[in-house]
Parts: sequence; structure tokens; C-alpha cells
Amino acid sequence: MNSQEVMNPKSEILPDEKRFNDRDRLNDLLISIKHITYMYSLACQEASNNELYTKLFSLFQESSQLQRKNYDLMFEKGWYKLEKEQAQKIDTKHQTFKSEESQLS
Repeated sequence: MNSQEVMNPKSEILPDEKRFNDRDRLNDLLISIKHITYMYSLACQEASNNELYTKLFSLFQESSQLQRKNYDLMFEKGWYKLEKEQAQKIDTKHQTFKSEESQLS
């Protein structure tokens, strides 16, 4: 494992890697939920009245929570990894953002 990667040890999945396994199912579900959450976000922005907005926003929050739970499960099983970013790159991005933010003032 690369020292820049943050992940748990990989869990065992179904023996035949060529078949649609648990990892594939969760990955497919994560992609689907991300798309649904994005679409609810757009629908909220375009809601024609407050009652519709409230219902759509509730669905948006629910799908966001499902997305997070799915991500957490994949990370716990070692099927989703993150990479640590170098502090210098973070500082550079932060300075760029601050510069752009000050131009908007």
C-alpha cells in the first residue's frame, strides 16, 4: 500500500472475481445514489413552490445519507480508498482560493 493511501484492509469477496460480486454491487449502488442525489439537488433548485421544495429537499437529504452509509461500508471493507494530499498542495489551493475570494469582495 502506498504511504499516501488511506484505506482499510480489503475484505474477502466472492471467490470468482469475474462475476458481479458484493464490491461491484456496492460500487454500482454508490454511483446510482450519487446520480440520484445530484438530480434531487437540481430538482430542489427548480421547485415551483415551497411544498414541492420541502418534499424534494427531504428526499435529497435521505439520498445523501444513503450515499454516505454506502461509502462508509465500502471504506470499512477496504473497497474504497483515499489518497493523502501533500500539505504544500493544500496550502497552494488554499492561497488560490483566498486570492479569488478577495477579488470578489
